[in-house]
Amino acid sequence: MKYVNTWRIFLIWLAVGAAVVLFIALLGTAKSHDWYDAACCSERDCRPAELGEIRYGSFEGQTGWWITAVDPPQFMPELKNGFPNGRVRRSQDNDNHICLGVRGTNYGRAPFVRCLYRKPADG
Repeated sequence: MKYVNTWRIFLIWLAVGAAVVLFIALLGTAKSHDWYDAACCSERDCRPAELGEIRYGSFEGQTGWWITAVDPPQFMPELKNGFPNGRVRRSQDNDNHICLGVRGTNYGRAPFVRCLYRKPADG
């Protein structure tokens, strides 16, 4: 009888421990899309940019950003305030983010840049 009670207490503590771990895991998880705008992201299109996917440059006399995450690379020009037509936006963390979509073309489906979230200039 003592063995059964010990086993029951062990299972109860195991269940309590598992519940605590699950609670902490869920508490510490934040949706990465919480601050992405709906116009740019459909809860799956935006992600942190990898090293080398965004580079500052120029094209046809304009300055802006080359996005190399798509093929062929796409150029997004900047305006005086640095944010053209709402497609280039300020990132709310200290990272660059890109939002990619897919559209149909005469040659099949091709990726395109929906939006670019730029980190703060001093970040």
